Amino acid sequence: MPDQKPSSLYQQQKTTKPPVEDIIPEYLGGEMKKLALDLAAHMRQNKMALRSAGIKNAWDANFKGKKICAVRMGPGWWNDAKDATWVVTPYLNHLDEYENTIMGEGLQNFVWDNVFYCVHVLKGGCNSHNCAPGRDVVILGKKIKSICLGRPPVWFHDPGKAEIAAIKRLLELEQQARGKK
Repeated sequence: MPDQKPSSLYQQQKTTKPPVEDIIPEYLGGEMKKLALDLAAHMRQNKMALRSAGIKNAWDANFKGKKICAVRMGPGWWNDAKDATWVVTPYLNHLDEYENTIMGEGLQNFVWDNVFYCVHVLKGGCNSHNCAPGRDVVILGKKIKSICLGRPPVWFHDPGKAEIAAIKRLLELEQQARGKK
């Protein structure tokens, strides 16, 4: 019986679980590729190695047994930035514990400028999340309207050098907060 080859990229990745470093060059080039590889190396060095999420072009990192970051590549992962080639989603579950540090270091705009808004505001229903028109929340002292309920509130689409530096610092602060628990 001849070997059966996976018929889709999804099936292939589900079987091989490629490291994110192997897939980055498929989707990113130039400076963006360097930044993505740098972030992946930083995460690995800081005990947050990205591992296959079991779905196409998706990797998750855990810390203290809970997701701390997700990286997604290619189209179809987000509705508000269809032209983005990759997205980094930090899971800042203890944001309130290091809010003063964020404000003191001037990182608040990186958070505020990268919130994930409800994309179904006018439809009255949001696929499986059932959150439309979103929720109004206070993040780092600022009221933000129509944040998606079913997703983490902060998503960095095609992050540049400054955003990658902010992501690294935010993840470091989240690690510290989780380490206290």
